[in-house]
Amino acid sequence: MGGIFEDVKVLDFTNNLAGPVATLMLATFGAEVIKIERPGTGDDSRGFGLRIDGVSVFYMAHNRGKKSLALDTKKPEAIAILRKLVTKVDVVVESFRPGVIAKMGFGYEELKKINPSIIMCSVSAFGQTGPYSQWPGYDIISQGVSGIMSVTGAEDGPPTKVGPSIGDYVTGFNAFGAIAGALYYRSKSGKGQYIDTCLVDCLIAANDYADYAFNGFEVKRTGNHHGLFAPYGVYNGNGGNIIIGILNQKLWNTMCGIINHPEMIDNPKYDDPGKRRQVLPEIIGAIEPWLKSFSDIDEPFSILKEKGIPCTKVYTLKDLLTDPHILSRDMVPDMDVPYLSSGKMKTKGIQIKFAENPGVLGSPPQVGEHQKEILNMIGYDDKEIQALKEKGVF
Repeated sequence: MGGIFEDVKVLDFTNNLAGPVATLMLATFGAEVIKIERPGTGDDSRGFGLRIDGVSVFYMAHNRGKKSLALDTKKPEAIAILRKLVTKVDVVVESFRPGVIAKMGFGYEELKKINPSIIMCSVSAFGQTGPYSQWPGYDIISQGVSGIMSVTGAEDGPPTKVGPSIGDYVTGFNAFGAIAGALYYRSKSGKGQYIDTCLVDCLIAANDYADYAFNGFEVKRTGNHHGLFAPYGVYNGNGGNIIIGILNQKLWNTMCGIINHPEMIDNPKYDDPGKRRQVLPEIIGAIEPWLKSFSDIDEPFSILKEKGIPCTKVYTLKDLLTDPHILSRDMVPDMDVPYLSSGKMKTKGIQIKFAENPGVLGSPPQVGEHQKEILNMIGYDDKEIQALKEKGVF
């Protein structure tokens, strides 16, 4: 069967990461995504990070399955092309600073005049409204403002950023879900709508500590242990570490038997995860000596797994390349990239497993690769396309 969004056309004005993640998900599940790029240089992320054959890995990973149309949007002919495209698409996604898209003539109110059922989603750092809406911002800025960094890191150390660009991904996934919801609503009502998503809002929503802090409880940085539950953290053994998470009493009693501390079983001092967190040094003092009684971390890990204790060793990203479970879930697939010398690159797999409509790993486009196809679709013939090229529109 075809993709869930196979009849949906998306005009993509996004750049960098959060917005492209949203349109990546739409493309993965069948939408035709037309990405608008600057002639020559394209999306900013084409210049990011490590490269294969001179091509940014970052760009390829987050723009697969899209079509590229390169336009100089300062030219009136380019604006005319975009207005024609708006009549053909279902969704417009943009990630400019608030107000920029409206100055181009493509704010939501203007889009509705061209296409009354259009759905528009804006992705920004701080949102379209509020005192900070005009602040420039990237993922690390949103981590700072959202409070995520304040609860990440060692208790006696500085606030620490989450390693990956978590704000960008959380926002991109939220925007994808919001667009899907708006498409469903339109299918019932015939009405399009405007969607405002931003990194700061999405990170606040993703922070389970926030509800405690908002209601007067003190929340501190707690390093590799949860601030409210124990054992729920990283414990040290010989030659490695084990993550252990225990949130019910049955598992705690089993754990006490394994680590030879029967006196902790059914003891009121340790009879719920919150109480155990209040005496975390005692919990660490019971678990880590047992782990260190083995010469290698693999042996206690095997014992804990056999007894049903939720635990794992800490995987490196390279471990994922050979791990049988990760590979069985197809989470490190090869993606076709015809313009690379190898013809492919490894990328992150599709995390949503639809039984009837599995996603497809499309190829990332070169700048302007689909120029002729897209312009032909909206009525330009080859002579007109050549004339536009000569005028420097692309």
